Amino acid sequence: MSTSKFPWQYLYIFAGIVAALFVVQLGTVVFQNKAWGRNFSRAYITRVNDTVRIRITASRPVEIKAGQYINIWIPSVSWYILQSHPFVVTNWVEGKQGTLELFVQPRRGLTRKLFSHGTLDTRNFIPRLALFSGPHGISIPVVEYETVLMVATGFGIAAQLPYLRKLIHGYQTCKTRTRRVHLVWQLQSLDIGVAAESLLNDALDEDTLDNSCILSISIYVESDGVSKVPFGQRATIYPGTADIEGLQVASEERGKLLVMVSGTGELRDQLRALVRPHLDHGVRLQELEYQPEELLDYWLGNSSGLGNM
Repeated sequence: MSTSKFPWQYLYIFAGIVAALFVVQLGTVVFQNKAWGRNFSRAYITRVNDTVRIRITASRPVEIKAGQYINIWIPSVSWYILQSHPFVVTNWVEGKQGTLELFVQPRRGLTRKLFSHGTLDTRNFIPRLALFSGPHGISIPVVEYETVLMVATGFGIAAQLPYLRKLIHGYQTCKTRTRRVHLVWQLQSLDIGVAAESLLNDALDEDTLDNSCILSISIYVESDGVSKVPFGQRATIYPGTADIEGLQVASEERGKLLVMVSGTGELRDQLRALVRPHLDHGVRLQELEYQPEELLDYWLGNSSGLGNM
């Protein structure tokens, strides 16, 4: 085909559509991050052990459902505009919120840069310009279940935290059927647990109605020198690995049961085998969008995948 007969008009139309979509998306991001009379959204980055915590103060409050994530770009960390990164929002409130909390595992690319820019002293926060889009992703209707079993390994806790907050808030305000929540968290060492302790305690602060305490947390640590001890509020540390096969998922007293997992492939295989015989008896297994093993390189290691999800 000669160049004189090449249908250039279709190429021009395609380029025009792409350019128009880019302008619309850019305008949406700017609108979301710059309310009239207020500054752009700001990010505050801290690091604890080998983890990163980011607090974003949004210029325009946004409603984030439990389990959803945002894409963020911080120019002072990376000027490359295409190096935006998705991170699950670990805090949750009913309605719109002006502060977004992120819990990040530093790997490669942007997440490693975030770690190097993090401060160790929370009194010396450096406010950084941040642009984010979203929220994106789905939210699981956890309030429909009388019992919720949450299982996580390592940074998989980030995907469970917003659901913890929603379930406890729903119980306090009589907006959920849930009466029992048990979080089982498997760790290789206590470093991540120490970094996330305040996040867990924040979720537990609301669990005070009639001193009922619907939430219990069991933390299993594989490293040597660990013994059974209390950890934070209503959490207990156990040595070794969790007995997944010993978890009780079949009981009429529990009502409808939801099992939520964000963990390794081996763990998910165990839970599938555990739940499968009870699927016709009100038991459901939900694998969250973020799974910290198979998608580690894709979601944690490059600029286009989910960072802490």
